[in-house]
Amino acid sequence: MIAATRACSPDGPNEDAVRHDQCRAVVVDGAGVAERYRAGCSHTVAWFANALADALFEAMDDRSLALRECLRAAITTVADQHRDTCRLDQGSPSATVAAFRVDDQQVELLVLSDASVVVAESSGTRVVTDDAVAVMLDSYDPLVEDLTRDDWIEARRCADGGWWCAQHRPEAAEHALVEWLPTPEVNALLAVSDGVSRLWEHLGATPFEALGAADDPEWLLDELRAAETASEAGLRAREVRKLHDDASLVLWRARR
Repeated sequence: MIAATRACSPDGPNEDAVRHDQCRAVVVDGAGVAERYRAGCSHTVAWFANALADALFEAMDDRSLALRECLRAAITTVADQHRDTCRLDQGSPSATVAAFRVDDQQVELLVLSDASVVVAESSGTRVVTDDAVAVMLDSYDPLVEDLTRDDWIEARRCADGGWWCAQHRPEAAEHALVEWLPTPEVNALLAVSDGVSRLWEHLGATPFEALGAADDPEWLLDELRAAETASEAGLRAREVRKLHDDASLVLWRARR
């Protein structure tokens, strides 16, 4: 496998975390929300992202556990690490997740929230992601709602009728998208944080083009940064809040 991760700025923390070996891949994208939304926790977003990536990667080594079970176990493990020192129900760090696991017979993949896995099959290339937040935002009307946009989103985080990500509630794993595919039918997999998926969501590339460029991941991230800078006005027009975001990817290609 091939992987790369890059912080949104050279002097800032990277709130993404990546783990991989020859058969497992994990991309965790820590949510860069305002501190008031995680006021009950003393830990940083980067700490949470790395702790969750470690716990999920370890759980995925147990082939008897499906990926939703692995994620449930990982969320519980991390919550237990700071349950006694933090007031998790008063706000704590959270993250989105993309993961996959491959053996000779089966590919298993998981996506929680707006991280993504690009799947290349003989029938074509497609993206597995959960656009629940984007869909939900279509119904937000600042003239009607009493809450600001950010407060409105936060009120619906990990809540029934809202949207789900990895935080401290293990039942979030049940809301993850999962797929099982025959390995011989899969040519490549690309797990990315939303800092990379903006290539096709906002910057005019296609998932197929990103997948083709991912064999040189550092070059791809260079191109991403250049495209963001060149498209600053367009990103602002689309209400994309960050010119740059932490960006991470893991690529697997079939050897045949």
